[in-house]
Amino acid sequence: MKEIEISVKEYNDLKKDLLNIVKKLDMCANEKRNMYQDIALCYTVNLNDMKKIMKNKFNLKI
Repeated sequence: MKEIEISVKEYNDLKKDLLNIVKKLDMCANEKRNMYQDIALCYTVNLNDMKKIMKNKFNLKI
């Protein structure tokens, strides 16, 4: 696979994981809510960083 294909796949996997975490956040008990919010925040930061890298490196807008 080309480097750009690998990067897009990694981005999509991160996004899919974030969506799953958000689903769990919606259905979780209150005592686990903060944990899932922290996890979702980490994934969001990583997605935004990856978006910037892909824009700069491959000139992709996602």
